[in-house]
Amino acid sequence: MSDETLTIDELRERLEEVRVAMVTTVDPRGMLASRPMTLQRVDDHGDLYFIVAADADWTVDDQLVNVALVDEGRTWVSIGGRAQYIRGTSLLSDLWDDTTDTFFPDGPESAVAMHVHADRWEYWTAPNRVAQMVQLAKAYVMDERPDLGDRGTIET
Repeated sequence: MSDETLTIDELRERLEEVRVAMVTTVDPRGMLASRPMTLQRVDDHGDLYFIVAADADWTVDDQLVNVALVDEGRTWVSIGGRAQYIRGTSLLSDLWDDTTDTFFPDGPESAVAMHVHADRWEYWTAPNRVAQMVQLAKAYVMDERPDLGDRGTIET
């Protein structure tokens, strides 16, 4: 695996079809807890936005969070940052869509916007499956480690 340099914009483009992220927070007992959440937006700075239930017991301002995303098995991203929960603003209206109504039938009053201020994006990329198989076969024959993709880090 070699180091590759991608930008936030390039990663956003690769992940534009990804709608569900695994978001990890620290629960009230101090344990790590992960849940799938619908990704509403990624801004130009690499910050992420979600909509969560206003009464969720894990919504603690300024807590460390991690967001994991994967596209069709070729790009994996782990984003670390701090969460901020914003109530009753135009941001919530901007993020709201028809799908959100399904999860929040009582409307925006029952939800808050979750803004993840990203500190770091780490990513791993892989070639298509045929190229991966070629690399595995080559590594086996040559008795060396396969080159199955690239990795990188972006500090935001």
